[in-house]
Amino acid sequence: MKKYLKSVLIVVLVFVMTGAAPVMASFPEDNLTVIIPWGAGGRTDIAARVWAPFLEQELGQTVIVSNLPGAGGVSGSNALIRETPDGYTFGVLSISLNLAQWTKIPPFEMHRLEPVCMIFASPMSLTVSADSPWETLQDYLDYVEANPGTVLHSASGSGTSQHVISAAFHRTAGLDVIFVPYDGDGPAALAVANKEVQAAGSPMIALGPYLEAEEIRVLGLSSPQRSPLFPDIPTFREQGVDFALESFDGIYVPEGTSEDVIKVLEEAFGRMAENPEFIEAMHQIYYEVAFMPRAEFTEFLDETNAMLEEVVDDLGLKL
Repeated sequence: MKKYLKSVLIVVLVFVMTGAAPVMASFPEDNLTVIIPWGAGGRTDIAARVWAPFLEQELGQTVIVSNLPGAGGVSGSNALIRETPDGYTFGVLSISLNLAQWTKIPPFEMHRLEPVCMIFASPMSLTVSADSPWETLQDYLDYVEANPGTVLHSASGSGTSQHVISAAFHRTAGLDVIFVPYDGDGPAALAVANKEVQAAGSPMIALGPYLEAEEIRVLGLSSPQRSPLFPDIPTFREQGVDFALESFDGIYVPEGTSEDVIKVLEEAFGRMAENPEFIEAMHQIYYEVAFMPRAEFTEFLDETNAMLEEVVDDLGLKL
């Protein structure tokens, strides 16, 4: 025993005298799993299966895509919260999980996850039928202002990201419309193409077939700057309404994950976001790359959550 203690003491003295530190295991040393809290075949799932091979190139390990659907994304996100905080399991959460903090019972405990970075953003569009008398956003604003509470405006569901973003836009513009919920982005877009409603708030990814068939007209987008995918469509800000809020996807890990591990993931996603092949692959499925590093994303979340809670409260959706 004395001989063992003497050996340990010698090792400690060597570290103290030389300034050496024990060699830490490098991360990652094994496969990683990304939780998609929605079913296979959805937009987030399709995107993950496109970008996962690019992330594998950056990390040098296999990235396994795991679908854990249920409760509008809450089931899979709660599973992520319960994972070991070692960085080997991370998740993709959208703005809908931010909203679940106030629109679900029990409320989603988003504070138990650590943001790593933002990776994608998708602007909301204000869309009308192709033969609508409103050819510009100003036409729409003028009509709704003069005829409050008469325009039917569709979006996906009640309390969804598109509903809340649409409501926030109209709130900023001082407009009153009648919200008509539909079961998904596609049906909401189809409703305006079929003239069941006069306008719609839809993500651009849902509008492809109707744009190609020239059945709809997009009056503006909720992005801060023009989308590289749709450079001819002006933003709301360009047209005089100071509003910018997009659906966004972020990478999260369980609380308690070390900053060193988070940094490795953050930098890997950052390098991936600069890869032209990755950018082109995402553009092929109408995904706009919008990388935001951890510090900036955390600040963005603080500001966005405060605004979203206020809008949810105004809409009477806060539970």
